[in-house]
Amino acid sequence: MVGKRKPQRRTRRTFGRIRTTSIGRHQAGYLGPDGIVHNAPETFANLTDAERWLALVEEDISSGNWQAPAKGEEGVPPLFGEYAERWMAARIDGSGTAKKLSPRTVHEYQRYLDRFLLPAFRNSRLDRIEAVNVGNWYESMDPEAPNMRAKVYALLHGMLQDSISKGYRKDNPCQLRNVAAPRKHRPRPLTIDELIELHNALPERYRIPILVAGFCALRFGELTALRRGNFQFLDDGAGLIVVRSGVSRVSGVGAVEGPPKTEAGVRMIDIPTFLIPMIKAHMRDHVGFGDDALFIPARQDPTRFLAPSSLYKVFYPAREAIGRPDLHVHDLRHTGALLATMTGAPLKDIMRRLGHSSQQAAMIYQHATMGGDAKIAAGIDAMFADRQAVDDLFRRVKL
Repeated sequence: MVGKRKPQRRTRRTFGRIRTTSIGRHQAGYLGPDGIVHNAPETFANLTDAERWLALVEEDISSGNWQAPAKGEEGVPPLFGEYAERWMAARIDGSGTAKKLSPRTVHEYQRYLDRFLLPAFRNSRLDRIEAVNVGNWYESMDPEAPNMRAKVYALLHGMLQDSISKGYRKDNPCQLRNVAAPRKHRPRPLTIDELIELHNALPERYRIPILVAGFCALRFGELTALRRGNFQFLDDGAGLIVVRSGVSRVSGVGAVEGPPKTEAGVRMIDIPTFLIPMIKAHMRDHVGFGDDALFIPARQDPTRFLAPSSLYKVFYPAREAIGRPDLHVHDLRHTGALLATMTGAPLKDIMRRLGHSSQQAAMIYQHATMGGDAKIAAGIDAMFADRQAVDDLFRRVKL
């Protein structure tokens, strides 16, 4: 026998009403000057927020600023705090038109909200946040952390811009200029000679993965997610890397494997043929058996993803050794992009190789329609046709 549903509690007050639903949420409503009962556009997690919403409505009515909700709306715009909660929830599960965020981005956005945005705007109704409020809040942030200020401001701008499309606002109060974070690092791609020198300066187990990142333009997260099964060596001597995922670091959680950074990140990359014997030699000496064996695992545990800090311990001394103290790991990807561009390939083929295109074909057909990427790999091969450096590089690899 199904038990009786608990009665919903109602709270009497001088203006409006609040009822507590069976799941513990609080729904606020009021009788408007138009003689119609209007409910808040959403329920509230706690009674205080519901009462605060009613107080704002009552103030609007008393001051003559009240307007009947537009057709299809249930009430006046919500408080920023509740809107932020709903905004984040949509991006965690990718519901509606919201793009699903990576675990790392979710953690970053929630940190910005908890530390900077909610303390300032939690109890502000969306349509009452003005440019002066945003300006004062921005000025209160630490000017010695320009990157952080710029990122948090961008998040606020995006959230308030999204609120316009939902009818909560008519404009965006984020109107500050020159708030972009200063660019501290301007990537300078490696030359082919520098890439080979970097290879030579690294411990053996890191050498070939670094070349793969450079010549195939992989992100660090994509590189560390590669397994033996991501490589395909064809009968005609060609080789492919199938990029299916990437690894990101989430504070308090650690390494999290998920989809690549962009939708087009799931892709096939043609490997320059001179790299194929080197990759096979690396797999023989440094990669476990089985398709799931990581291509560049953590040194102490071959089942764990390589941490950025572990790579930095060998990468930083190597970049000093080749006279490139400005070099970042991500610059290897820029190197691969530059090499692809130097082959004269069309932009659409370069974007496919980098995983930047918004269009993505089914994996089973992708390679058949991507002859352009094979031409890029062949073009990179051609750059090495008569280079003594290739012979020198081969001598350092156990074949």
